[in-house]
Formats: sequence, C-alpha cells, structure tokens
Amino acid sequence: MQKTYQVMSVSGIHARPAQKIAEVAQRYAEDVHLIKDGKMYNAKSLIMILSMGAKYEEEISVKASGLGSEPIIDSIGNLLCNKQ
Repeated sequence: MQKTYQVMSVSGIHARPAQKIAEVAQRYAEDVHLIKDGKMYNAKSLIMILSMGAKYEEEISVKASGLGSEPIIDSIGNLLCNKQ
C-alpha cells in the first residue's frame, strides 16, 4: 500500500520530524519506505530520512505492505502534513 502526502512544515523535514517518522516506522515489523522523486528511502533510518532533503510543499509517498500497514502509513502521513 502506498499513499502520497505533501510536506506542510515550512522548515521541511528536519531532525525533529525525521526522528518522529523513524520512531513510528520502527514500530512496524515490515519494511516502510518514503519515496521522493522516484527514489526510495528507508523510513526506519533517521539518516536516510534526512538525506531526502524534503522541503515545504514537496510530495512524499509512504509505502508499506502487510497487515497493519494502513495505520503506519497514515501516522507517518500525519507527521508529514504537520505544519510544525
């Protein structure tokens, strides 16, 4: 399953939201990826999330598979859409 979200923080994805995303992804046993400009990033890795260089209003897709993937995707999507 995959959903696309828009980064709504004017600061983009910096250390604090990246850490929160990684923490949510680490709760899930299966792989969770963020996709930006066609490139996949491991959502469980703080360094990988920061390396995306995601900026305000850029689109990021969240991809996971298996049972329980939708709540994980939605939780990460909520963090991407957070304006803080």
